[in-house]
Amino acid sequence: MVVGSVKAFGCGALAMLLAWTVGASPAFAQGAQRPPSPAAARPSTPAAPARTGECAALPGGRAPVQKIATLTTGLSPRDLDLVYFSKPLAELTEEDFAEIAALSKRCGAGSDIVPEDKQPAFQQIVRDAQKLRRTALEKVKRQMTDITTLPIARDKLTRLNELSENLNLLEPVLTRGDLKYTATWIAQQMQGVYDGTPKGEATATRPPPAASAQPTAAPAAETPVRNARVRIPGGEED
Repeated sequence: MVVGSVKAFGCGALAMLLAWTVGASPAFAQGAQRPPSPAAARPSTPAAPARTGECAALPGGRAPVQKIATLTTGLSPRDLDLVYFSKPLAELTEEDFAEIAALSKRCGAGSDIVPEDKQPAFQQIVRDAQKLRRTALEKVKRQMTDITTLPIARDKLTRLNELSENLNLLEPVLTRGDLKYTATWIAQQMQGVYDGTPKGEATATRPPPAASAQPTAAPAAETPVRNARVRIPGGEED
C-alpha cells in the first residue's frame, strides 16, 4: 500500500512537471532571444552630401564658427590659430569676411556655416581678437628691433632674458606661432652673443642678482632658453 502510494505520487509529480515544462517552453524560447540593441534599432543617419562648386570653400578648416559667433566674453587671440575658409582666423581680411558672408547666405545652413543674422557678431569677435594680437605683436617686434641694435655685451643678454621671461605673460594675447617664432629668435640671438664673446669674459654671462656684491661668471650653456613654453607648433610671422 505504501509502495503503491509512492508510485502514484511519482507518476502524478512527473505529469505535473511535464505539463509545466510544455507550458513554460514559449516563455523560455522568448527569453533566449536577445532584445535588439539600441544601435541596431536606430536607423542610420545618412552622411551630409559633399559641397561642390563655390560652396566647397566652406568650411575650409575646423574653427567652430557658430560657437565663436555666440561668444559673450570675446575670443582669445590664442584661438586665432584655428582655420576657417582655408586661413587661420588671424589672417582673415575684410574681403574674406565679405566673401564668407556671401557664401554662407547662398550655400544654406550647416554646423560650419555662420547664419546671416550671426555674421556681424562673428566678424566683430574675430576682429577684436586680431586687434589684441596685433597690438601685442607690435610691442614685441619693437623690443626685438631694439635688442638687435645693441652691441654684443651684457645689456643685450639681459634684454633677451627679460623677453624670454615675459613669454608666458604673452601667451593669452599671441598665437602659438607667434610664441614659437619669438622663442626661436631669442635662442638665435643668445647664441650669437655667446659665439661673439671671448671665453671667460663676464660680459656674456647673465647679470648677477642685485644683492650680489661681485658678479660671477657662469658658463654660457647654463643660461636657460624657454623654448619649452611653446607647446604646439603654429604659423610664423614674417
